[in-house]
Amino acid sequence: MPFVAIECAGVGALVDHEHCRQDLFRRILGTRNFSGQVGELVRAHRFPDLILISIGHNNVDWAWRCPLDELHDPEERLPRLSKEFRQNYVRELRHLLEGARIQEHRVAIVVYGLVNFESYFKGREAAERLRESDATLYPHLETTYKYFISFHPTYRRNLVRLASMVNEELCAMVEALNREFVRQTDHIQLRYSNALATADLSRAELLHPIDGWHASVEGHNVLANAAFSDLASSLEFLRIQ
Repeated sequence: MPFVAIECAGVGALVDHEHCRQDLFRRILGTRNFSGQVGELVRAHRFPDLILISIGHNNVDWAWRCPLDELHDPEERLPRLSKEFRQNYVRELRHLLEGARIQEHRVAIVVYGLVNFESYFKGREAAERLRESDATLYPHLETTYKYFISFHPTYRRNLVRLASMVNEELCAMVEALNREFVRQTDHIQLRYSNALATADLSRAELLHPIDGWHASVEGHNVLANAAFSDLASSLEFLRIQ
């Protein structure tokens, strides 16, 4: 069958409140946050059959704009951030489901959990050890900390905790929407997938050789294979072999 792929992702994108003003950095980049991405899909000439959602990694930078007292004691901040994340996410997902409900064709939506940050940081630590032995490696390793404060070794443990909370919220959100909304229709399938949340990213070669932050080509392949491996039930629902 004809195959058309649409990518709505954007650099620095956040799961946002649609009425929040973007900061200067994101406006310069032309960032399209989650609300804008969903709006683009809903307005598309043809509503997609299969929608894969993987977003939220920028939201777990818990140390960004963090008050000093909460930076040292984030026990209240982390749950608050995860709840706010869910509120913003579910509002946009409802918007997407409303668009799917009026379609005449089947629509499958997969909500991917955030990547496995615990294994990811093992790969990052391996890259840092390599850099210590050879200063020519990963020339922009420290640049990461300017843009993603929570990647600093001091704050990583709580980033891992927040990502885990977010994934729990995503899973619970999908279950709640299925009970409330999706099961009333027979042409919409909504699933949560932990494929990315369980992918093993613990090897340094999975990180980019320039910054040890973004995924390398091999790292992208690991994530792509993980995401694709969990599509069987969605493709079956769409009656695609």
